[in-house]
Amino acid sequence: METRWGAGRAALVQACAVVVVAAAVLGGSERASASERRSVRAADVRGSGGVTIDGRLDDAAWRRVSTHGRFVERWPAEGRSAPVPTTFRVAYDDDALYVGVHCGIATGEVPRGLELRRDGGRMGDDDAIVVKLDVRHDRRTTMAFQVNVAGAQLDYLATENGATQRFEVDAIWDSATTQSASGWTVEMRIPFAALGLAPAERERVLGLNVTRLHHARAATYDWSPMPQAAGGLSAAHYGELRGLRGVGAARSIALSPHVRIGWAHRRPGPPSSPGGVIGGGDPWSASAGLDVSARLADDTWAEATVLGDFSDADLDASVVNLGRFPLFRPERRTFFLTGVEVFDFGFEGEAQPFFSRRIGLDDEGRPIPVLAGAKLHGRTGPLSFGVLSATTMDPVEHFLVARARLAATDALRVGGIAVARLDPAASQPHVAAGADFAVDAAASRLSVQGFAAATHPSERSASEGFASGFSARWRGALSPSLSVLWVDDDFDPETGFVRRTGAMRTRASIPWTTTPSGGALESLTLSASGSIETSHTLDRRLGRSAGLNLEATTRAGVAAGAYLGVEQEWVDEGFEPLPGATVEPGTYGGVYAALGVGLSSRLPVGGKLVYELSTAFYGGTLHTVRSELSTALGPHLRATTAATLGYALLPQHDAAWTWTADATVSLVPSTVVTADVVVRANGVDAQGVGMLRVRWRWAAGSDLLALYRVGFAWDDEHAVERALTLSWTYRFDVPTSLGSPAGSGSG
Repeated sequence: METRWGAGRAALVQACAVVVVAAAVLGGSERASASERRSVRAADVRGSGGVTIDGRLDDAAWRRVSTHGRFVERWPAEGRSAPVPTTFRVAYDDDALYVGVHCGIATGEVPRGLELRRDGGRMGDDDAIVVKLDVRHDRRTTMAFQVNVAGAQLDYLATENGATQRFEVDAIWDSATTQSASGWTVEMRIPFAALGLAPAERERVLGLNVTRLHHARAATYDWSPMPQAAGGLSAAHYGELRGLRGVGAARSIALSPHVRIGWAHRRPGPPSSPGGVIGGGDPWSASAGLDVSARLADDTWAEATVLGDFSDADLDASVVNLGRFPLFRPERRTFFLTGVEVFDFGFEGEAQPFFSRRIGLDDEGRPIPVLAGAKLHGRTGPLSFGVLSATTMDPVEHFLVARARLAATDALRVGGIAVARLDPAASQPHVAAGADFAVDAAASRLSVQGFAAATHPSERSASEGFASGFSARWRGALSPSLSVLWVDDDFDPETGFVRRTGAMRTRASIPWTTTPSGGALESLTLSASGSIETSHTLDRRLGRSAGLNLEATTRAGVAAGAYLGVEQEWVDEGFEPLPGATVEPGTYGGVYAALGVGLSSRLPVGGKLVYELSTAFYGGTLHTVRSELSTALGPHLRATTAATLGYALLPQHDAAWTWTADATVSLVPSTVVTADVVVRANGVDAQGVGMLRVRWRWAAGSDLLALYRVGFAWDDEHAVERALTLSWTYRFDVPTSLGSPAGSGSG
């Protein structure tokens, strides 16, 4: 058995090494295309009277700026010239970058702008402009600034050419829009402080692309042409912005004090029930805290939080888990999300030595007070790094994470991570560590990643544990991918996430997509996929699956799909997928099929309806219906619902129904005021939660939040909890010379 275990690890390491070498050789093809990049020079408008952000390009400064155009369609007809004109200009002064874009329209066209919320999820369905900046000029990282015709803003960070996107990053920048008979215009002011640019006399070169989302044609146009297969955030295909000289933002420390007032109460129960206040004591509470962030060097950031306020974090969606393994739920708290791309390691949702939700949240998602946290992250030359420390109360625990990644070449990056969890009551800390690599090759069409990690013996595990993984993906009309994950029995990252231990999983898929140039069909995708799962010693089968999937979308916004596959699973230990329903050890297999139809969210009413049938449900049958529906009643009112209904038939057990329901109604009077009513309910747990949230962004980076939350369990009339939270946050920047290079002129 030990020989097989060693052979499995050796084979995996050898496969990774072969792919790394091959990909590094292919990486030269990406550099060969650099001479073909489009380029613009930003105009220096210092001393010209300045630019007023009003959505009109009529300032005297704009008359000194060259206009650029020749946009190319990416979707649906890749490579053709855009059928409507789009032009833009770029300028700068001491403090900020200015971008002005004019979008021409067809005769009789009315641009759509229904999303008014900051960072609203439906902005991609509106007419919008996205300015994409590769600030580090590493051909992999994007800071995106998006504005729709209604003036709503969205900003986000994308790493590894769009493989990871973080929408929780909020920069402070200005924009305005206007409309006319010839089209609509957007004007942006993006401070150098928001880009992390320190003062420097040398000329800077940034990666640049300007993308237009055209609602009337459901089309996308780019100034620097982008292949569909690369996606819209592949910085490797951006053009260049030149001419920025003697610019940058003075170092500053951003202080965000916050005050929170809360009230919590539980409905009084019968005499035997404690009832009254949640946890007993005074129902009222008050706290104050502080968030601090500072740029210490050109691309080095420090952040800290004291008594952090995470009350505005979104609710998790309702999910029924009928399987044997834990569910992965994404991080939603801002402090743990900023700079998070530096800490990414392993396979998300499957095997990660570090997962920030293990800090300050228990297994059920209930908050554990965070006394303090601090972070240092950034990049210097080819080195990216991050250090995170946090301390929780009740229980008191300390967490420490250190991460580094080195760009060894233009195509190859290698790195490592170390994680420690210190419990004062434990005899020794828990430690996890690992190393990884990533390769982009063949003009970023080939992406290869791999990692190896280990956990040290702790109170929960008497032995060292190991895990390793490898994945490769090619982007094109034919986009095959392969991934292998190996996790032994003792791999136990207490500050991480592991879906399954003691297993080796191999997964492959080959999707083929075509985009017809005419007719009603917009795209057609046919894919084959399969997976094999064995024990980590390679001596027992644990599961396998194979299937075919067909998806089609039409230009009218209607989509349809079908999947047919076979699955087989070996269960070693009995478990309960439903209360009172026990699955005995054994081998279970059958057919899995799914049919679905959807309406694009760019339509007035969007959503999808999916029916799933599994005869591989542990010797029984599982029917599942999933539905989503969203509608926008003008720009100010929007409603979304999602529901799942399941009907489970297991041998020797009564039939069981399962269901979940989520609903959100949003009222958006303006771009700075939003009100949301959110309801989540789970029929298996017989529990639900409702939330009313009103937010007023009364100043840049500052807001006033009122939150009323109700938790209930309908099988217990007394289990009702209510909580009211009022939170006030104000952000202000304090100039400082901390970390400024000599002669930089920072204030």
